Amino acid sequence: MCGVAGLFDRSRRASETELAGICRAMADSIAHRGPDDAGIWTDVRAGIALGHRRLSIVDLSPHGHQPMHSASGRFSVTYNGEVFNFRELRALLESRGSRFRGNSDTEVLLECVETWGIEDTLTRLNGMFAFGLWDAQDRLLILARDRFGEKPLYFAELGSRIVFASELLALPRCPWNDWEVDRQALAVYFRDLCVPSPLAILSRVRKLPPGTFIAFPFDASLRARTHTYWSPVEEVATSVGRPFRGTFEDATAEFDQVLGQAVHRRMVADVPLGALLSGGIDSSTVVALMAAHASEPVRTFCIGVSDAAYDEAPYAREIARALGTVHTEHYVSESEIAQAVMELRGVYDEPFADSSQVPTLLVSRIARKHVTVTLTGDGGDELFGGYPRYDVIPDLWHRLNVVPRGVRQPLTRLIRHTPGSAVEVAARLNDRLCAYRERFDDARELVARVSSILGSDALESLYEVMQMTWKDPRGLVLGSGPLPVSNISNDLPRALSEAERLMVHDTMHYLPDDLLVKIDRAAMNVALETRIPFLDPEVFALAWSLPLDFRRVRGPGKRVLKGVLKRYLPPELFERPKMGFSIPVGRWLTGPLRNWAEALLDETRLQREGLLDATRVRSAWRRHLAREQSWSHEIWAVLQFQLWHESFLTANAAGAQ
Repeated sequence: MCGVAGLFDRSRRASETELAGICRAMADSIAHRGPDDAGIWTDVRAGIALGHRRLSIVDLSPHGHQPMHSASGRFSVTYNGEVFNFRELRALLESRGSRFRGNSDTEVLLECVETWGIEDTLTRLNGMFAFGLWDAQDRLLILARDRFGEKPLYFAELGSRIVFASELLALPRCPWNDWEVDRQALAVYFRDLCVPSPLAILSRVRKLPPGTFIAFPFDASLRARTHTYWSPVEEVATSVGRPFRGTFEDATAEFDQVLGQAVHRRMVADVPLGALLSGGIDSSTVVALMAAHASEPVRTFCIGVSDAAYDEAPYAREIARALGTVHTEHYVSESEIAQAVMELRGVYDEPFADSSQVPTLLVSRIARKHVTVTLTGDGGDELFGGYPRYDVIPDLWHRLNVVPRGVRQPLTRLIRHTPGSAVEVAARLNDRLCAYRERFDDARELVARVSSILGSDALESLYEVMQMTWKDPRGLVLGSGPLPVSNISNDLPRALSEAERLMVHDTMHYLPDDLLVKIDRAAMNVALETRIPFLDPEVFALAWSLPLDFRRVRGPGKRVLKGVLKRYLPPELFERPKMGFSIPVGRWLTGPLRNWAEALLDETRLQREGLLDATRVRSAWRRHLAREQSWSHEIWAVLQFQLWHESFLTANAAGAQ
């Protein structure tokens, strides 16, 4: 696991000193991703510079140093990630006559590209990665990202110049652009609590979508070529078309084997390894399979909190005891959590407001004291329908469609043009509407919310409206435009249920843009590598080949996963309601974090920055202080943006020097 950065100056105006200096500054700004080694390589005639920060995991020798060059010298790479099947690929290449200097997966990656080309190589890789590859023969810069988006990659096209890096805040270290906040991306952030791909919070910057590579030719007059080499929609269609034919017991046995192999592949490391154990079904299954494949007790890590409503540590403790792990449990104090909240600045390179970011950072810090690699249980909910919303949203969609679309559309237009005073009168006359009205800052937000629900023309658009945090993000962000809406329904097999459609939607959006960002940035901030067995492509394909009732029934999900876990643990240890990995944000904002929040929400400051409607923010803050927790998520989102904005201003100032 590492950090990458690079420049491609097709104008060739930059000197070698300038290329190397900018690239080094970018790479050094993400040194937390790779504290063990650093490297810069330039070719001024091609205008290319590649930078690397290394976290040594496999082949700790100098043979793993990057940027690395292929044996022929044609390809040079700066690479972040792990290829879990690199030993099998190496054996295949050696049978064809290839020879290797060291034992790293980076060298195998380069030889694969030499042998099979970039697209065929990417389809063969089982791993998590993001890299920049220079092809000296065809004079191409190729950027590539893994199937699910476990590893991040940002890039910006600045005329004839390209700049890229593992983390966004490395880009402002490059003085080739006036870096500014993208207001539309900011509005989407306040809808989703994260900035979804391919958007980025800075103008002219994009995230490379998962399962994609892009090739930039040396001739800047030619367009870059973008290609999707793997798509969850296509994989779902393929897997559904090859349905599993056995019984539920057969499926449990098969899944035990395939997931076990995925876990075993992710246990290869030349450094200490462990697992993050929350006590939930997903992480418990991963740890159970690790214990089954390990020759010595597995190291597991968990944090606890004093508030019983948020504390999963007792469950994790019992599971660790039953599996015989070497378990590290740390109960964090209120002061420790408050300190961690205030230290979030700089951890997340884009605005990010999933409050479980705080315990994720804390457990990563605890684990890093003992190990360098951890396995996690992320991805299980999206594969096995673990979220209650997979029942709630389809129910609402059915009720909504009782009213024909031809009636809903004019009704939506009518509501949009309803005066706020009329809404206020109606709210006072109807108790239920009055209670709903209290969730909004003013009548305009209520009108926007109701019209968005009624105007939803697809299940996915309704889903995004119902998941929205700020009910009117366009009204909050000054100068923002319409919000993009996802609709993948036409590309999915018609046989899929509405719950399955939402599971695919989350795999494409919530998983890479929220969950994987959360774990990557928190863990890599302390140079901890995380590996996710549920995102093995063979696990994904098998899960989607199973009948829906093998994966989930209405209400509880993860049926086949529970079947696997019962092979290793008694059901009473894990058959319990789902808990969130979070903190009591509402109570904390009115208590130990109040002064910190007040400074970030200062009205004069908001007006000076000119990005958010200061009146709306202050109104929400006052209402939250008056009624604890009612506005906690909205306020948390503003606070996390303000923290990020401080980090951006610092990075931008450093790049301008």
